Amino acid sequence: MSKKETVKEYIYIMQSLLEPNTCKIGKTGNLDERLNTYNRHITGKSKDNIYRYLFTCEVENMRQVENDITKKFKLFRQDSKTEIYFCSKEMFKIYVNFIKEHPLFIEEIFLEKQEETKVIEKIVKRETPSLKDRKLTPKDIMQQAQKRKNDEFYTQYEDVEKEIEMYDKKIWKNKCVFCNCDDPVGNDETRTSAFAWYFLNNFEKLGLKKLICTHYSGGADIFFQGVRGYIFTKDGCSEIKDDYEKMKEYPKGYDGSFDHPLSIKILNEDADIVCTNPPFSRGIEYWKIVIESKKK
Repeated sequence: MSKKETVKEYIYIMQSLLEPNTCKIGKTGNLDERLNTYNRHITGKSKDNIYRYLFTCEVENMRQVENDITKKFKLFRQDSKTEIYFCSKEMFKIYVNFIKEHPLFIEEIFLEKQEETKVIEKIVKRETPSLKDRKLTPKDIMQQAQKRKNDEFYTQYEDVEKEIEMYDKKIWKNKCVFCNCDDPVGNDETRTSAFAWYFLNNFEKLGLKKLICTHYSGGADIFFQGVRGYIFTKDGCSEIKDDYEKMKEYPKGYDGSFDHPLSIKILNEDADIVCTNPPFSRGIEYWKIVIESKKK
């Protein structure tokens, strides 16, 4: 048996502990050596930034499989020159299923188990019945909304807070955050989206340079912000209480949609990080624009 015949080929999905929203999909002839290389060289700047495998498998032709992954998930790549892909629990499942269904797949070696998160229920006063009370699941609600073509499902403040506080505060310092999907700003919490309200409340704590939010005038007016699209900009921190109405600009003919030329101009020229709740019915269009901008 020749040396070439004894060399095994592998495809892996790897992730950094400090970057749960991305993963690396690559090929190697030695899984242990590749992982050690990443943790020895790439994570040298931070001892907490440890890489680990989410999935590994043996394939017949790793270069061919990697090329097919690149073509299939072109829009999910963070940068066309790297092997970094956007990642979530659902996207991870999609990547794994594609690899395991590939004709050159041989066998699975490792698959990280997705452990169920234990939830501690908190008793709160509710004005409307919960999904549990209504005997519905989040999936039921989303399917109903999809049938009605309704995108007006906005994220709760607590959800935004839990998500953003998972990240190192340093990533926000001196950055311009862009909320580009129906994120209006009113005078109080009831008239402001959770994303905008969180960043306004924590502007100084996160060390933000600027916050830009756009209000889409074409959807349901759930925050009672009117039918005109506008751009809200908070530029820098001030000890004086901000007058949010004075921070709004109403460009002529602007509807506030994420694909409006002015919104795309802000995305490409001003934004460092995009953080918002995109309309799921236009998800493909939205992700294409954001990914092509190469913004976080």
